[in-house]
Amino acid sequence: MSDLNLLAIALDSICDPVVIHDKDFRILRANSAAADRLGLQRAALTGRTVEAVLSRNGHGWKQCPYCEDAAGKGQELDHWFGGYLLASTANFHEPVAKSVATIHVLRDITGGREAEEKYRALFENVQEGVFISTPGGRFLDFNDAFLFITGYASREELLSVDIVSTLYVDPAERRGLQLELECSGAVRNYEFRIRRPDGEIRTVSESSFVTRDPAGKVLYYQGFLLDITERRRAQQELRRQNEELTELHEQARIAYQNLRHTQEQLLQSEKMAAVGQLISGVAHELNNPLTAILGYSQLLADEAQVSEQGAKYVDRLYRQAQRTHRIVQNLLSFARQRPPERHPLSLEDVLDDTLVLREYELRLSNIAIHRDPRPELPRTLADSHQMQQVILNILNNAVDAILEQSSRGDIWIRSWEEQGILYMEFTDSGPGVADPARVFDPFYTTKPVGKGTGLGLSICYGLVKEHGGEITVRNAPPHGACFTLSLAALPPEADPADEAAETDSGASFGSVLLVDDEETVLDLEQQTLRAHCARIHTARSGREAIACLEKHRVDAVITDLKMPGDVSGEDLYNWIARWRPELAARLVFTMSDADDRRVRELLRRTGCHHLQKPFRLQDLMGTLRKLFAESPVSP
Repeated sequence: MSDLNLLAIALDSICDPVVIHDKDFRILRANSAAADRLGLQRAALTGRTVEAVLSRNGHGWKQCPYCEDAAGKGQELDHWFGGYLLASTANFHEPVAKSVATIHVLRDITGGREAEEKYRALFENVQEGVFISTPGGRFLDFNDAFLFITGYASREELLSVDIVSTLYVDPAERRGLQLELECSGAVRNYEFRIRRPDGEIRTVSESSFVTRDPAGKVLYYQGFLLDITERRRAQQELRRQNEELTELHEQARIAYQNLRHTQEQLLQSEKMAAVGQLISGVAHELNNPLTAILGYSQLLADEAQVSEQGAKYVDRLYRQAQRTHRIVQNLLSFARQRPPERHPLSLEDVLDDTLVLREYELRLSNIAIHRDPRPELPRTLADSHQMQQVILNILNNAVDAILEQSSRGDIWIRSWEEQGILYMEFTDSGPGVADPARVFDPFYTTKPVGKGTGLGLSICYGLVKEHGGEITVRNAPPHGACFTLSLAALPPEADPADEAAETDSGASFGSVLLVDDEETVLDLEQQTLRAHCARIHTARSGREAIACLEKHRVDAVITDLKMPGDVSGEDLYNWIARWRPELAARLVFTMSDADDRRVRELLRRTGCHHLQKPFRLQDLMGTLRKLFAESPVSP
């Protein structure tokens, strides 16, 4: 078989049109696919010029559309052979004509074009934002939905932005996304915030994947973007409404449970910092109603029409409210984390406060406390919080020992002073100590796994030693373990004489502004001061207080330190110091926790008087008298 026949067979085996012409553009050969698409016999093509076979019809080419790039680019339907054709052109030496010839292989890419158009239609019409971007922070392509989500007016504008600096609110979120994409290859539902051109912040969720080159280098990211801003807002609103509903229906029960939970948490020293913050909020909520209860009970006790039996009930109410206040203050004192501060104190007072903390648990465990009549003992120089931690750990250890072998028990506590040393002894009805010599060793414990760390008594030992004292343990049959705490006593000092009580009759405090978000506290303060003030103004928020001060002349301000809203008690003071400086020295803060570090710093900086909630009515009057004595009102 000749080479020409082989060439003819090879050309006919190609499904795409193939045309060969000479340098004068006369067709030397064409395969069957070309003839069929033109509707001619293959022999009818040979020898004719390209122009004669393919009519120009105003298409703008002269000799051959495929040589002149007027056709065969795959972008438009071919006017002669049909379909989307991509021309491959080459020159070669034709053996028959013995001259240079040109071959055009017209590859039909119609199927690929249709698939591309279907993909493009899907890309443009899908509701989710679809995008392709580079690791360097530029967009390569995106659909209209993506353009709408990002808020840009045109494709050109969005294609020109830097993704990291312009689109992301927090560039760290972009870095986190890239890290996860490059490590895992894909992400699902990655949430971040974007900033639209008008400044609006939107929350979006991205699901995307990485495209790499054969060497593994990241070429670009492809994925979907959903705007979930409204969904998040709806979820937050629903959550807020649920929380409000729960709070309205179960406020009393939750407050009680929080207080109980707080007492239990206080026994775990490693959680003190978090618990202290929780208790501070609970104490603030409890001290406001306690202030009203104590104040109204004092007002009611002074009413002449109250019967003798009614007076007894009022007295009981007052004493129980005082007891609740003492419990709250003990919780705050024990939970507060601060540097040790040593002051003269009574160990008996520290013991009283610690027993209040454990009172409920001791009753629940059927453990009775036996104390000798409280002796009059000298004071010692110590940090009250650290001493409370020592006594609490000793009590906890005794309770655990008793409950190991019985459902009830006893603890005996006695105190005495001998040769300038204070002693406090704790004896329990438990089984005693297995190895007294190792009790204070760190991590030594006989309790089951998970029950104790073995650090409580070693911490006690360290704290007592830091105070220059001693703590020892021994077994005391027929009872159990006996712990003895000893500290140096301070020499006795004469108690300062009680200041004579000043009468309130005739006192006048001019015009006073009362600020508190609790209506009952405001009403109580009004009732107390009404007979002693020329005029009383009230405000339920810092913002209302500022509005009042801008309209009225006021001689003194009594404000709650912690209030909801955008103006706190401290903010109100700062406003007064700037715009009404003559009032800065006649401002009194009321608060739930005057011993908090930040509060102490505020009082030191401002020099203002303060009242610890719940306060007595005579304390309120006395503070105002002292305030006006120190800073008289100019006529």
